[in-house]
Amino acid sequence: MRKSWRKLLSVLLALSMVVSLTATGFAADFGSRNAPKGLEPDELKPSTINVPRLGELSEDEESGEGMELPYHFGDIVRVSIVLDGDATLEKYSAQNVAQNAGAVAYRDGLKSQQAAVTASIERAIGRKLDVKWNLTLAMNVISANVRYGDIAMIGSVPGVKRVVLENRYDVQEDDPNTAVSTTDKLIDATSLWAAGYTGAGSRVAIIDTGTNFNHLSFDGDALLYSLKKNAEDKGLTYDEYSKDLNLLSQDKIAAVAGELNAAGGNLSSSQAYKNLKVPFGYNYVDSDYDVTHANDSQGEHGSHVSGIAAANRYVKQNGAYTEAVESVFAVGAAPDAQILSMKVFGKNGGAYDSDYMAAIEDAIVLGCDSANLSLGSAASGFVFSEEYQSVMDSLADNGMVVAFSAGNSDSWSHNVQQQQVGFPGLQLGDVRFHTGGSPGSFINSLTIASADNVGTVGAPLKFNGGAQTVFVTENVGEYGNTPIAGIAGDYEYVLVDGPGVDDNDHVGKEGDQFLAIGSNVLSGKVAMCYRGTSSFFAKANAALAQGAAAVVIINNTDGTINMNLTGLEYQAPVVSILKADGDAVKAASEAVTDADGNVLYYTGSVTITDTMEVGITSDSTSVSSFSSWGVPGALILKPELTTPGGNIWSVNGMNDTDYEAMSGTSMAAPHAAGMAALMAQYVRENGLEEKTGETARTLINSLLMSTAIPMKDDSGEYVSLLQQGAGLGNVFSAANAKSYITMGEDATRSYADGKVKVELGEDAERSGSYTYSFTVNNFSDIDLEYDLDTEMFTQ
Repeated sequence: MRKSWRKLLSVLLALSMVVSLTATGFAADFGSRNAPKGLEPDELKPSTINVPRLGELSEDEESGEGMELPYHFGDIVRVSIVLDGDATLEKYSAQNVAQNAGAVAYRDGLKSQQAAVTASIERAIGRKLDVKWNLTLAMNVISANVRYGDIAMIGSVPGVKRVVLENRYDVQEDDPNTAVSTTDKLIDATSLWAAGYTGAGSRVAIIDTGTNFNHLSFDGDALLYSLKKNAEDKGLTYDEYSKDLNLLSQDKIAAVAGELNAAGGNLSSSQAYKNLKVPFGYNYVDSDYDVTHANDSQGEHGSHVSGIAAANRYVKQNGAYTEAVESVFAVGAAPDAQILSMKVFGKNGGAYDSDYMAAIEDAIVLGCDSANLSLGSAASGFVFSEEYQSVMDSLADNGMVVAFSAGNSDSWSHNVQQQQVGFPGLQLGDVRFHTGGSPGSFINSLTIASADNVGTVGAPLKFNGGAQTVFVTENVGEYGNTPIAGIAGDYEYVLVDGPGVDDNDHVGKEGDQFLAIGSNVLSGKVAMCYRGTSSFFAKANAALAQGAAAVVIINNTDGTINMNLTGLEYQAPVVSILKADGDAVKAASEAVTDADGNVLYYTGSVTITDTMEVGITSDSTSVSSFSSWGVPGALILKPELTTPGGNIWSVNGMNDTDYEAMSGTSMAAPHAAGMAALMAQYVRENGLEEKTGETARTLINSLLMSTAIPMKDDSGEYVSLLQQGAGLGNVFSAANAKSYITMGEDATRSYADGKVKVELGEDAERSGSYTYSFTVNNFSDIDLEYDLDTEMFTQ
């Protein structure tokens, strides 16, 4: 243990050193950021602009004069009407809040207050208020759709504290296999399963696009089979084993239905209950019980995320249960945990601030141990909505861990270099270099960065007689391209040492390398080229126009690509492979030259297979190139933790049996939510809340961060803490720690939340002197000693 704790203290001290240097360097002599330009709502969603605070004008502005309004007076906008009076969680503990008679009565009182204020507002504006949510648990807020021109009048109604525009969020997907990511090569959940911690009795809320609860990885009978095996392993009957699991059931949902936001407190437990694995499902956007992906265009993102967090350990195929890791190569981080599917993206779009907050409140009432939100604002660097940030801060006293994806916008410097919209050069008032948005930028969110998977799942390509096995990354269906396994067989390949076409305008013209080679060579063969200068769809269109059977695009940098093929004109396989694999294929190929000896292209043989395999593609992982990072405007350290998010094999929710690979911090956050569910079981069964006096959330945050493994780049240097947070999470190490760290109030604004980090902020006095405090809390039965490891200071 001494060696691992040396690493822990090294990371902690390095955090303070790097963050203090970075933050103060950016903060010097900077004022507030320039005011944003007003934008038409038809052009941008509210989430894509920095909306000015309503009722907050600068001293040189007068209301209604010289102001550039973000909306027209008649535009309909979503607002949070914040009322006078404390929310319930400011008065009562979140623990068993639905069974606390005092808390229930207090919530009823707030609902009565909100009804009275709603009536007053309706009289003031002369029309019925389109109320979407009455939030009373974590907030005292009426969420409603109103005319923009009515906001000032609503704000003047007695009992209204303020009115704020809500932000609207998008699913976090990268423009870019849990069979590997859960092993000791990455988060090491499998070792914790072997010790008896599988997430049994834990509940994970997935606040996303819904879940296909009919999928074989979410089968309730398969969960029951696993739980019975757990009982057998412990030498218990299932009844003996299950009595302490406190599994969520239809009866338990019915008992708290009146305290839920879902269905306005009139929830039908029989409709909400799907099966033992997914005991709760509700659509918070469309106000119904349809949480599948069949009836809207929001995609299967939520099922993929649910699978990463808690897909079953066993699947039933041909009448028999098999281990999922061997039969479908997909298993969740906490495979025996229950999933609560809270759909906040549906037929009516989504998700506004109040939509996900309504779901979070319900997750608390339903006793969830962790929640996952793989969503975010497109506007970077800012901490939106003081009201909603304050709610997230208040959840520090609640036992539920809430994991947010960091975002998929890479680094500020890379976006500026690539001239990406939304990342201009720095202005005088700027203090931020952060590319992630809210709610992951909120102070007390647990924000998760992405690491590339070290393995992959798929039907590989076998080059040159099987001498080289290469796994591909593909997005099938969204752009019309078909699976490459669908054309399984033996082919020749033609590889050009370049981008295939110079740019998008040169397809079929000079600068089109595939046109120069011609259809006589390419027809019926697999075309290969490198990423660069032209879009993915342009390369594919150029090759397929010459009759190629499929297109393989080789990355020109480390890591995987999840290609955007918008503009693809053919229905043919288009896939990508790693740079190292492509370089190796080229090196083993036969060069075809012209009369002067100039290489025209490379060729060889390839077998396209249709049999799924698991392959290890790297000995070590690295932070995904797409993962957002940098200094936020609030000068806080984001993200907190890194987990696998690049090339993750999980559930395809569009049918009941398929699986697929996706990349993004959306795939990283549910790893953390699943890890938190495992740790929640560990904390419960070892009585650690009672033993330490801390909430499960505080303990889990602290243990996951303080035992994370600092990551290095290819040159052996430590990756920036602003990119990886505490490092790569390892849940087995977290469960084997014998102490935990709590930070002092002088170290971080997240000190009460168990976050192990130091944020020194601006050195207003320019003293160059920084102090902070922390405590190492020994909860073991033995004395512990620690050595200070200064390795990171010397690099």
